[in-house]
Amino acid sequence: MHMEKEMSREIQSLYSEKRMDRLALKGHQWTIAQQLNGYMGQDMKDVLEGKKTVKLSFWKKIKHKIDSFLWSLSSEQ
Repeated sequence: MHMEKEMSREIQSLYSEKRMDRLALKGHQWTIAQQLNGYMGQDMKDVLEGKKTVKLSFWKKIKHKIDSFLWSLSSEQ
């Protein structure tokens, strides 16, 4: 009997955590949607339309090239 109560509590806890995760995810999605409707979305449009260019620093370019090279090696296997 004690084991069943403990198991029931664990299951309730699991369902509660799932609900909280869903709510947190929805909140985060809403925040991103608001940003896309605001400054971040306008910034992306400007880049896609060629009004702005994205410049990477020297070290970010090097890191990107190394990551790309390593990814190409791992995808060949």
